Amino acid sequence: MPDVLNDCVANLPFRQVIGVTQGLSAQDRFVRRGGWPTQMPALGTLGTRVTGKKLGMVGLGRIGQQVVRRSLGFDMRVAYHARNA
Repeated sequence: MPDVLNDCVANLPFRQVIGVTQGLSAQDRFVRRGGWPTQMPALGTLGTRVTGKKLGMVGLGRIGQQVVRRSLGFDMRVAYHARNA
């Protein structure tokens, strides 16, 4: 049954994009090692904004199109490469 998991799979790249740009892994490690109530996180872990960035896509199949739809919600510009225009 095609298209059943398109939405779920298209969410994965945005989890990664937001996680990397916001430094979620570093913030998670900071909290787990007990730094939260007594220290301030390093400024480098605050990350950058996702909104307005450019998203590069390779292929615009069913899942790629769903990823692009999500990127529009973040006001991202999309550049893509596919066999057909």
